[in-house]
Amino acid sequence: MEVSREIVLPGDLLSTNPRTAGENTYVEGNKVYARVLGLLDKTETTVRVIPLKGRYVPSVGDTVIGIVREVSSNGWIVDILSPYVAFLPTSENPNVRPNKKPNEILDIGDTVIAKVMNIDPKMRVTLTMKDKLCRAIRIGRIVLINPTRVPRVIGKKGSMIKLLKSELDVQIIVGQNGLIWVNGDRRKVSIAEEAIYIIEREAHTEGLTDRIAEFVKRRKVEMGFETEEKIPEVPEERLR
Repeated sequence: MEVSREIVLPGDLLSTNPRTAGENTYVEGNKVYARVLGLLDKTETTVRVIPLKGRYVPSVGDTVIGIVREVSSNGWIVDILSPYVAFLPTSENPNVRPNKKPNEILDIGDTVIAKVMNIDPKMRVTLTMKDKLCRAIRIGRIVLINPTRVPRVIGKKGSMIKLLKSELDVQIIVGQNGLIWVNGDRRKVSIAEEAIYIIEREAHTEGLTDRIAEFVKRRKVEMGFETEEKIPEVPEERLR
């Protein structure tokens, strides 16, 4: 039987020990309450709430996938699905060349993988592409999920992503903002996309990794990637 984490509402009592208050909680009268609707994550030392819904709030070092919305002489405005504006300076794009205009390198509508380099006090976000992970995306597929589900898609120590990569032999880069790039055989990419949506939908349940492994293996068989071993046929000329 599957066990789901407890869903809590804003104002629900979570603990009577104020020292355990964690993310998305508040303390009142030495008691800890939920600040948002979400999943209760409780340990011996900490109690926190994982939001069921929410927009992406950037942090320095995050990998993000964004869409170019504006081009200027000194860089690009990039939509990272956040309330805050993100800017990629030309100085932070290693593909910039003296003989090329910014819109010849990245134009409106182009998709990029970048990292959050800086966030100023007014929450203006500066991106960089000076990392081996970063690139302009010209091939593959983008999958969109709720950013609060990203940790579950990645898994503990990257276990879920490693599972999908090894079983399907695809490239996957997960943006902390909920956009995920998947590249490889078109049918295997489709299986990965299906699996990611299952993870998003069932993130609060136990035994999810095992179920995803079974799902991927079943879909591979259904698509003809894995079949029962057959005795090789002998060429007709060798039978004569």
